[in-house]
Amino acid sequence: EAKELQELIQAAVLPPCDSIVAVPAITGAYASQELERRMQANPDEFFIALYSLVRDITTPADLRRACLIILQNNLQSSRFRHTAFQDLRAATVEHIKHESIEILFSYASEQYKEHIAKLISNLAVSLHQRGNQIRDILQLLAAWTQSPVETQRETSLLCFTRILVHSEDIENLFEILSDTFVAGLEDSSPVIQQMSAVACVHFASACLEFRDSFANSIPKLFEIIAHCMNTKEIFVIEILELMTQLIEGSTGAIDLSEREMDILLEAATHPNYELRIRAISLEVIITYAEQKPRSSFLRSHAPFLQKLVTVLLNMMSLISDNEDWNKGEEYDIDDEEAETACSILDRLALAVHNNIMPILFENGVVQAMISSENWKERHAALTAIAVTGEGCFD
Repeated sequence: EAKELQELIQAAVLPPCDSIVAVPAITGAYASQELERRMQANPDEFFIALYSLVRDITTPADLRRACLIILQNNLQSSRFRHTAFQDLRAATVEHIKHESIEILFSYASEQYKEHIAKLISNLAVSLHQRGNQIRDILQLLAAWTQSPVETQRETSLLCFTRILVHSEDIENLFEILSDTFVAGLEDSSPVIQQMSAVACVHFASACLEFRDSFANSIPKLFEIIAHCMNTKEIFVIEILELMTQLIEGSTGAIDLSEREMDILLEAATHPNYELRIRAISLEVIITYAEQKPRSSFLRSHAPFLQKLVTVLLNMMSLISDNEDWNKGEEYDIDDEEAETACSILDRLALAVHNNIMPILFENGVVQAMISSENWKERHAALTAIAVTGEGCFD
């Protein structure tokens, strides 16, 4: 029976090339249905069996990973559907809690780190919603944030970030997370610095009490972002997107200095950065400028506003040569960079109103572009006049 369970798990979760033994008779669909049937029929026995497989030192690594995936998915709480975890006996729940902590100590390595973090965080939230005590889990994770072992620090941060996303009403969670996330920004590990930076923005979105600590951490946050621009694109895009959402959702949540705005503008103009990073950097700037108390920054910093407008005009002139431009819309070529800049210039005019006109006309920027021999620059100048004129009029 144990062998059959292992074959079902590998067929349901692992790709065929990762199979530990050949099981051609078992399809993935059948295996998933059979595992679900067994879990519903006897959830206590099912969970205990999977935990035993994870803890067994003879279990192959891929099978252990498959068991962790099934466990993390079925321990996740849901307000919209009944889960097998809710049917477990109290003794089984305590057994699972104990086994999970043992797994955390035994297998929190690079290989299983992500899966174990999801397992522990999902279990903690489900236990909390069930009314069980989770102080021991939180204390253990808090202790790991100070561990000399980098993987333990990473795992604890992953757990806390996921717990925060799924549950904000856990007792003493604010104190633990506030200290953990801010301290992580100063960690010696770049990976932990990046994880802490993302966690800080998440936490600032979820918890008003954290805003003061977050405000003090913004310079360090942008220092981390600046160091990662050319090497950790996924991290930079994620944190800038989160920052945009925070600015949109909570006026006054972020107060950016001229230095932080310069970092964003430098990223937007860097020739070696991919378009997504340059575009999201501009998006943070314009979203910040659109907030009424913050738009005064651009109005009172004319040199920065001039640099920003110049960047947008240059981007708007990056138009493709299209010999079929007059044959209809189906022949149009998407010029994403030019379209992004045009949209942002339009929003900028609405945000700063007449402050944009001296930059366009008194300094001769538009006049020079209109008289250019390059038709793309003339096109950009005329488009700029149209969008800014409408924005200032509104």
